[in-house]
Amino acid sequence: MVTKSQKKSSLLASESIRMSGLTYENEQEINEAIKEVRNDDNEINFCLIGYKDTNTPNVLVLKAKGSGGVEELKQHLTDDNCFYGIVRVTEMIDKSLTVKFCYIKYLGTKCKTMFKAKLTTHTSPVCFSHLFWQTSFIIIL
Repeated sequence: MVTKSQKKSSLLASESIRMSGLTYENEQEINEAIKEVRNDDNEINFCLIGYKDTNTPNVLVLKAKGSGGVEELKQHLTDDNCFYGIVRVTEMIDKSLTVKFCYIKYLGTKCKTMFKAKLTTHTSPVCFSHLFWQTSFIIIL
């Protein structure tokens, strides 16, 4: 059952995306990949979203998904693009298995200045609309 709060959050996320000028080549595919990562019973433990190309930094596409965690995700990063990802991580804490979701933002070192400038308005809408709240920020070097 969807609560009033969830409906309101969904509307706010849609408005945030619209105002940022972002579009998705296949939003359904992205949503399905995120659902797979967030499902503890699914072997898929990461998905990576990136820009279709750096000449049009407003179209996001699913770049990768897989079961190899951060190590596999890192293989899909390139220096000339920006990526957003989510990784499911499990840890044993005090004899209890815990599940955490890590949000990743990666900005390639060879991104053009104007591309970087445009991205400053995209980070929040992408995180808010697709990756939601139970996330932690991490940096991959």
